[in-house]
Amino acid sequence: IVKLLLEKEADVKAQGGFYGNALQAASARGHAEIVRLLIEDGANANHPDPLGRTSLFLSSWFGHLGVVRTLLSNRGTDYNATDWRGSTAFHAAVRHGNSRVVSLLLSTG
Repeated sequence: IVKLLLEKEADVKAQGGFYGNALQAASARGHAEIVRLLIEDGANANHPDPLGRTSLFLSSWFGHLGVVRTLLSNRGTDYNATDWRGSTAFHAAVRHGNSRVVSLLLSTG
């Protein structure tokens, strides 16, 4: 369905919904393939939600290792982006006990 929407020129940067945009929703829900497709079509991995949380932050928070890998493979993803409290994706992963994500983030940054 996502491929079809992208072929029909759906706006990957459209804002709205619970997570703010499609990339953040896919990141928070653990859909690595959708994240990849959205980024390839121009979605901004660093666009924050109203609380300053990026897609990397959300996927780290929820422990979605595949999504974190996908986002980190995107050269434009800001590993050090902070939310409104100054927390990074690393802090989110630690706070929620997502040790595999913590290990990946440490090996990356």
